[in-house]
Amino acid sequence: MPLLLLISPISCVSIIFHGLQRQLAFTNLQQHIAKLLTLAMPNFNKPFVLETKAYGVAIGAVMSQDSVPLTFFIRKMCPRLQSSLIYVREMYAINKNVKRWRQYLLGHPFYIYTNQKILRSLLTQTI
Repeated sequence: MPLLLLISPISCVSIIFHGLQRQLAFTNLQQHIAKLLTLAMPNFNKPFVLETKAYGVAIGAVMSQDSVPLTFFIRKMCPRLQSSLIYVREMYAINKNVKRWRQYLLGHPFYIYTNQKILRSLLTQTI
């Protein structure tokens, strides 16, 4: 860019405007990163909440207390599980995540939330 264009009043306004836009975008990004959810430490005097979900190709879960996430887990399923029925995938997600976090869950009250209605009735039955 020629020096003459850089020192003209129109380009100075343009440079200041773009500089302000960049600064506002950077500040906005900083604020969003600072507000991201952070994982908390577990309190063993409170019950744990395990929310599981089985997607088409993967399973996922979040363990939390008082709506604050403690940890999360995502794993891709093998092709055989991907082609199985949804309640089989949901039960696999529950089983896998309870096994994964058993050191936190054993001996402490915990709740499991799933959106699969068949599993809701299955998990509340008494034997």
